[in-house]
Amino acid sequence: MIKRQITAAMELLLSMSFCLLTFTGKSLGDEIELFATEDSDIILPCSPIGKEDLTQQLFDWKKNDKEVFLYDKGKHYNEGKMGQNEYFKNRVEFFQDQLQFGNASIRISKTKQDDSGIYSCEFPNLQPEQKFYIKLVVDCILKDRTNDTERKCGSCPKPSLSILKEVNGGMLVQCEAHGAYPEPKMELHDSADVSIVPVNITNPSNGKYIILQAFVTKRDEYHCVMKQEGICHQIYSTRTLVPVASGYDKGLIHGLLYGVIGVAVVVGVLLYFLWWHRRSSGKPYDKTNTSSVDEALKST
Repeated sequence: MIKRQITAAMELLLSMSFCLLTFTGKSLGDEIELFATEDSDIILPCSPIGKEDLTQQLFDWKKNDKEVFLYDKGKHYNEGKMGQNEYFKNRVEFFQDQLQFGNASIRISKTKQDDSGIYSCEFPNLQPEQKFYIKLVVDCILKDRTNDTERKCGSCPKPSLSILKEVNGGMLVQCEAHGAYPEPKMELHDSADVSIVPVNITNPSNGKYIILQAFVTKRDEYHCVMKQEGICHQIYSTRTLVPVASGYDKGLIHGLLYGVIGVAVVVGVLLYFLWWHRRSSGKPYDKTNTSSVDEALKST
């Protein structure tokens, strides 16, 4: 009997400790860490302990001291309520049909790198007051940031592609960009966006320019791709047609060339034969009279 009472008391103590730790942990600011990719949407979850109906409650989302979203008994920023930080305007939604189930989550659309940070979700009117924290990490994507107002630093020039010369039946092409920093990388891609192995890359440490040279063996449209991962920047050159002759084209050209040479040889032989014939018969060769040559050519 005494053993059972001790066991029951221990179970009750453990349950109370678990509830206390759960509540204390959330109220003191244990963080949920979420990850998002730039330009995607992300949901920041939040529900008070007990998940009571929030329709007539107040909850406030903040990032540091910036007002992200506030709901107060049916009134909120998306309906003209003043106070929301300009940075988050028209980018934050809540789930109104989920309020009755204690869901105060929000969705941030078209995430940016600057959205990364610590967010708080607070219920100041609940007894006791509850506050939760979420850490958001937004990973950048490589894209053209030439005119990006949020770009902190760097220079993003557009690369150019030029055809240098024909080499062994292919073409030597060059990608070039000047003044790109930090840490530019250059690639040459074909129309299928497959990277071509370069034969030479010049990129001095002073960062004044970067040059890539590559040998291409097929007729196609090519473009240069410059990447600067330090500022998440990627930009392309204009697509350029590189006129490399295919095996069929080369055979056709050679066939035509041999045909022209063959006709020239035949004409030369006929002219020589006529000249020799007239000389043997004692008649002078009349250069203006080509009828016999024409007839000979027709017969061939």
